[in-house]
Amino acid sequence: YNYGTTTIPTLPSNNNVTTAIISTNSQGGGGGGEGGSSSSPATTTIPTPLSSPSSIRHRCRRSSSIAAVAAAEVILHDRKVRKESISVEPPIQKIQSMASLEVDNNDRNNSYINNGEAAIRNPVKSSIVQTNTNEHNNTNNKKNNKTNGKAWDHSIPLQNLQKITTQLPAIALASVLNFMCGIPFGASYFPTEFDLPSKQILGLRMFLFSTCVAQFTFTYKSQFVDCIGLQMVENVPFYLELARIVMEEQEQQQGEGAEGIDVRAACSTLFFLFGLSSLIVGMVFYLLGTFELGRVVYFFPTHVLMGCIGGIGAFIVVTCLEVTTDTEFSFTSQGFDECILQHLHLLAPVVGFEVVLRVIGRFVKYPLLGPIYFCFITPVLYAILWALDIPMERAVEAGYFFPPLNSSSSFSSGSSSSSVFETDLFDIFTQVHFDDISWTAVGKAAPTMISLAVFSLFHVPINIPAFAISTRVEPDMNAELIAHGYSNALVGLFGGLQNYLCYSNSVIYSKSNGKGKWSSLTLVAITVVIFIYGPTLASYVPRCMAGTLLLHVGIDLILEGVVETREDYDKLEYSGIWLITIVMVTFGMDAALIAGAVAALSTYAAQSMMYQDPIRGSMSGVRLRSSAWNRGREAQEILDGEKNGRQRIFSIQLQGHIFFGNVTKMADDVKKKLKEKFEAGDEPAVVILDFTNSLGLDSSAAQSIAKLKSFLLENFDVEILLFVTGHEDGFRCTYDLSHQVVDGSSSSSIEIVERVPSIRK
Repeated sequence: YNYGTTTIPTLPSNNNVTTAIISTNSQGGGGGGEGGSSSSPATTTIPTPLSSPSSIRHRCRRSSSIAAVAAAEVILHDRKVRKESISVEPPIQKIQSMASLEVDNNDRNNSYINNGEAAIRNPVKSSIVQTNTNEHNNTNNKKNNKTNGKAWDHSIPLQNLQKITTQLPAIALASVLNFMCGIPFGASYFPTEFDLPSKQILGLRMFLFSTCVAQFTFTYKSQFVDCIGLQMVENVPFYLELARIVMEEQEQQQGEGAEGIDVRAACSTLFFLFGLSSLIVGMVFYLLGTFELGRVVYFFPTHVLMGCIGGIGAFIVVTCLEVTTDTEFSFTSQGFDECILQHLHLLAPVVGFEVVLRVIGRFVKYPLLGPIYFCFITPVLYAILWALDIPMERAVEAGYFFPPLNSSSSFSSGSSSSSVFETDLFDIFTQVHFDDISWTAVGKAAPTMISLAVFSLFHVPINIPAFAISTRVEPDMNAELIAHGYSNALVGLFGGLQNYLCYSNSVIYSKSNGKGKWSSLTLVAITVVIFIYGPTLASYVPRCMAGTLLLHVGIDLILEGVVETREDYDKLEYSGIWLITIVMVTFGMDAALIAGAVAALSTYAAQSMMYQDPIRGSMSGVRLRSSAWNRGREAQEILDGEKNGRQRIFSIQLQGHIFFGNVTKMADDVKKKLKEKFEAGDEPAVVILDFTNSLGLDSSAAQSIAKLKSFLLENFDVEILLFVTGHEDGFRCTYDLSHQVVDGSSSSSIEIVERVPSIRK
């Protein structure tokens, strides 16, 4: 690098943006020739001060900064003299509201996501909004009519009723989707081996309660006017894991020989864990939104997330088998025989309906195909039973339907019944009895709850930007996180399950013209009605509808996480996806997240060794000339000489993270380069190891570099070793490498190590 003068090209006077190319020369002149006499007349030459020999540390950085500051001063002065900074501002156009601005439909499609957040382009024909004092006062007067950026229409009730009437199709569709999703997923919250009376109806009402709270909270706290809240159905594997932990602890407390477990104590502990996990998720969402840390979720590797998605899909497929057959499935010969082979008559309709839907989906691309298809499964099955002259009682006994409601017994009284749709209306709120909670089970379930909270964080940063693109709305990610925090904390206080903004249901609701506060509140009211009377209706829904929905969702997640990602990741990352999926299905969620952490670290280490060479390049001193000092003729002759000049200076530049995985390759490459030099008769006397571009070193790498120093001095004819640390405080590592490469501590950014003459060979 040459630091003498800075040359700035003269630009046309009508340029508003100046681009300067800074070149530096040794003789105080321009670009070439003796003394810079060949400087172009079209450039402005700025003398820059030469750095003092006493400022060895960061001479390049300081000199280049001085040159840049001088260049900026000349540019600003030149622009001021020529009055280039004068620009013509576009005319100011007053508008009444942002809703009156026209947006080009073609430009709407140019939306994009930046770092996971939706940033929607909204060109407004270069209009500038000007708000005068009166308009500002009017805005403040209307503050009570706005909630989180949404202006609600509080006109007369008749107009609100008309709006709701026009949106009845969207409201009805969203209500049907909530009911259909609640039946299969509500039946999957508890393991089949958990002898809990009316557990399916408890699950259905737990699903509807969480969905209702989410919809009500998002109505007032979300910036979307057409979003749908839903219970976080992807967390079903965690609920099953929590239930099994509680059951195992109850069995250990009662000891061997006890018949069954204490259902009251098990329910108290399990529902307490459900509520506590929701409170944890809500607190995490709220804190992330309050401290504007929404992007922290993007620190997780995507291939780990894909593996979790694939594993959850496999879990839901297994849940489909258990819900359809009402038996427990296991990956053993006995499990296959009891759950599949003995219940082929129940599984055949599920597989048949799913195959037909997949075939139709290949030819019909319609967003409402799935919901419409699932709605028709029930009447189609009734038609088949009528055509085959099979009575309803016989179909129920064969297991095609959930047992009908029996009002002769109650779950709260503890009596058993053959009916699974029988419980008190408020049983989900009265399950927790603090005297019966097993705190040992709570402690054992802590890792599972932490894993549940971590996995719950993935959904919001994915669903919100995707829905923002679909609706052309630019939300505040942190505000949406806070809304999710309120929703989950509120449902957790009543022992409920986690919820979130459901992307697929929200898109269907939005495309059906559903939007606004009153429509959302109407949906909440209908969900409450379903909460009350839904169990009676659910007894007429066939198991195959619930099984088909679970199977369809599970296969979609497997395809998304495992199959469709084959071309998006390298072999090592794709192997990690399969590892996480298999471990999750075989050993559970906790083991899967541990496997994900191991896969992420292993992938990073392997990719750093395979794809990043720790040596950026190497060159002799002939190619690294410097005129930081104006040398005399005698010094120039020495440096230009072949015996003791620049030819015998050899520089090696290092880069990236140097750690235990690639430090061995780095040391071998350094030795190989020096050996080639010696074999060619071009022995370097000075070797420079430049760590400026190195991002960091671990302790193993630092110790290996200290050993490399000794090896180079003892085995090669190297007289001087220079270590350029790239930092004022020394090497970027905790290990005191500066003390190891020189015999004593030093704070210089350039460590000089001379070979002792006694060890010269």
